[in-house]
Amino acid sequence: MSEAIVLAGNKQPGDVKKKESIWIRLPGVLPLKRILSRRDFEGQMAKLVNSALGHESENLPRGSEEYVRLARMADTAVSKYCSDWSVDRLNLEAQIPAIRKLNSLAMPAPSAVPKATPGTVIGGIIAVAAALFAIGAASGLCSAGFHLVVNHLVR
Repeated sequence: MSEAIVLAGNKQPGDVKKKESIWIRLPGVLPLKRILSRRDFEGQMAKLVNSALGHESENLPRGSEEYVRLARMADTAVSKYCSDWSVDRLNLEAQIPAIRKLNSLAMPAPSAVPKATPGTVIGGIIAVAAALFAIGAASGLCSAGFHLVVNHLVR
């Protein structure tokens, strides 16, 4: 078992170092531990991804709390594995594409409503003004036509 011992030299409260087991120094033990750690990590990731796929098959909407919780658990497992074994996180995520799938399920689905851009808003204002002008012009022409008929043709 690993024991915590206080570092020699500059002793500060909270400064502890894990004592290394004698078994780790034996030849072949560290690679074996690394392989077992990788298998344990892959097993954790498989459980999380299978849980997410099960939720997806039940038509759980994207961005639900379950997906967020699973993605957070996966992120914790990835961070721990990368820090324990000095593995580049981007390389690890490239090797395991299910991590990206899990993160995408944790994000809410994009809205189907188009976003209004400044150009769209200005174009809408101009279109409304042009429509109101056209209605006013048509109303004025109808009024002029009515007065022409009543005052000049009917007399």
